[in-house]
Amino acid sequence: MRLHSTPGSIRQSEVSILAVIETILAIGGTVVLISFGYWRHFWIMVLVTPLLLLRTERSQSLGLSAFARGFNLWLQLPPTVAVILTLPLLILGSLVVKIASTVRTVVAAPIDSLTEIPKNWFLQVLCVDSFHPPELVPGIESSPDKTLDELKISNLRLTLSGLTWPATILFIPSVLPAYALSFTYRMTLKGTSIVWAPLLWIVPKFKPNDSLVVRLKRINKSSRGRCTLVLSAFVIVGFLAKLLIYNGAIALSAAVPGPFGKLLVDYIAPTTLPLWQIASILNSILAIVLFLWSGDEIIRLEDQTSQRSSSFPDYWLRSTTVIRNLLSVYTSTCLAYLTLVRSQVIHLPPLDEKLFPWQ
Repeated sequence: MRLHSTPGSIRQSEVSILAVIETILAIGGTVVLISFGYWRHFWIMVLVTPLLLLRTERSQSLGLSAFARGFNLWLQLPPTVAVILTLPLLILGSLVVKIASTVRTVVAAPIDSLTEIPKNWFLQVLCVDSFHPPELVPGIESSPDKTLDELKISNLRLTLSGLTWPATILFIPSVLPAYALSFTYRMTLKGTSIVWAPLLWIVPKFKPNDSLVVRLKRINKSSRGRCTLVLSAFVIVGFLAKLLIYNGAIALSAAVPGPFGKLLVDYIAPTTLPLWQIASILNSILAIVLFLWSGDEIIRLEDQTSQRSSSFPDYWLRSTTVIRNLLSVYTSTCLAYLTLVRSQVIHLPPLDEKLFPWQ
């Protein structure tokens, strides 16, 4: 874990303290909004978030190439026209490019796109912070394409130095709103952690040639593994507090009055024990057990004198990975469904203690 993000730390999926603080603040801001009745807005954010996380290396490459071609066309316009059209071209152009490249990749390789969602969520929420410049198109800051250098916010000072004063006066208000939207998008993702935090429980996607010890280290030695451990401990403590509420030892409405207390009631369900909460507890216990077990297994595998077979640990890791991933998807889906029910966009049956709402 580092204090703030760098291009290298993001590539290595290192958690930054600043990103964690921003996520906590974003969640707090989201809670304030929905406690004042902005449930429908929150549901839209929750619904859109997975669609924004379907990015793969291929879709990123396609998007950058298309955006570079469009920027080249923009450069051929007369200077005055180009500056006036900067804002709509940047906002609409980047949006169209991102949607088109993502759709094309999802159609060509849907499984690869879906399995990238947990990784992208982790990077955006816990690894990327304000030290990483907002990007009009994902990957533009690290792109080697010299054509796009003028659109990198890290090069903004250099770009402005090459403009005349009239062009600068027109350029700044034309460009900054586009980057402000990019920053807002990033904070929106962080704010939806209320619903999508269980994505952290999904075990990182392994490469086919990864050895057992490499897979174990990704669980026990990585920043993501440690964050998963913290989330699991937090969920267990929260569930123990829930049991006190459930048994009447604590009156939730009296302890937390006002709109925020109503919000807690919606998600905590103090008078019932929903199955999605049981699933989250099982996932938390499995995550902690797997974290501790993988640490012991790493020591054994790196011990040259050990004669134990690695077939059982490999089978155990694969089995628990499947179980945890299913529990994670189920928990997040239930949280998203609860948000939709609460937003009253459409009339839906309550989830209550059922496995599925239509039972």
